[in-house]
This record gives sequence, structure tokens and C-alpha cells, in this order.
Amino acid sequence: MVSITDVDTWNCLSREEEQRWREIRNMESWEYSESCSNCNKRQHQIVKAPQHIEVEVWCWTISCYACKKTTPVIWTNGESSRFIRESIRPNTFENLPCAIEQEYPLFKKGFKKTKNVEEHGNTCVHCGAYQGDWFVWHEYLEIAYEPESVSESKIILVALTEYEQLYYANPKQLFRMHHPRKGAYRDLCPDCYDLYKKKKI
Repeated sequence: MVSITDVDTWNCLSREEEQRWREIRNMESWEYSESCSNCNKRQHQIVKAPQHIEVEVWCWTISCYACKKTTPVIWTNGESSRFIRESIRPNTFENLPCAIEQEYPLFKKGFKKTKNVEEHGNTCVHCGAYQGDWFVWHEYLEIAYEPESVSESKIILVALTEYEQLYYANPKQLFRMHHPRKGAYRDLCPDCYDLYKKKKI
């Protein structure tokens, strides 16, 4: 359990930022807004995602579908960030594809026929053919059960945009509520509950 004083070390959302976070996340106003019925301390604070996060990238080899030669491919370890709750893919963050390309030039921008768009993806180091995301992702799912088969893994530092810092904000529980069986108090923080037990409130 996190103590209330620890909140000062976090980058908590302002009231305006929290309102925007709720709109972005389609979050109801009552969610994560419970407070002590005596002192009004909030049970949760909404913490903004950090400006930079670390993402682990895995590299292994496959057979190129075009030239049939062995070529390295990369994919992000979806669970590599401690702050982001959602699975991370190579295009999850705006700055992630370019950050990966700096470490692995084979991951570059190209035209994807299946999507009819230009975006980053794995390419063969021999013939330059684009290696489909679906096939690489499928390989990643197999490798996730045997991470020792990964030939290389790197931690990449990625800068989040202001929008991403808001979008990926997380609610942090500061304390557990207590619910007195008698009296007017429905929900009490630990401090107020101690006062309640001593009959000081």
C-alpha cells in the first residue's frame, strides 16, 4: 500500500488534465474518485505517464518470404514497460518506430500493400522485401514462451508525447477504505478510521 505522502513524488494530473484523461479514456466521472467521507482525501491519484519509458526489443531470424535467405527481424516485448498496462507493439508510441530504426536499420519505413499505407516494418537485409507484421508477430507469440531463443534483446528509451503521457496515465491507490458498520461515515481513510475507533469523530 502506498502512503499518502508518497504522492508528492509522483507526477499527478491537474484537475484539467484529469478531466481530459477521462474524456480520452471514456472514463466516467465517478471512477477512481472515491474519497474519505470525513476528511475528503482521495483514495486514488491519477499519475501521468513518464516523459520517457524503456521498451525491450527482441531480435531473431526468419526465412525471407521473397528470397528465402535468413534475415533478422525485431518485435517489441509487449510486457516490457512497468508503467504501461497495455501490450506494447512496435507502433504503439509515436516515437517508437524511429527509435527502433536507430538501433535496427532493417526496421524502416516502407509501403505496406495490405494496409495501403507507408509505415515502419521489418525488411529483409538481403533483398529489402518487407516482412509482414502478422507473420513476425505470430513468430513473436511462439518465441514469448521460449525467450532464450531470442538472439538479441535491447532496451530502447522512448520519448512519449504529451498526449501519450495523458492517455497512459494510471490510477494509483493510496490507501484502502474502511467502512464502519454504524454511524454516518460510509467510507473512511485509515487515519480517520483510527479516529472513529477512538470515538474522536
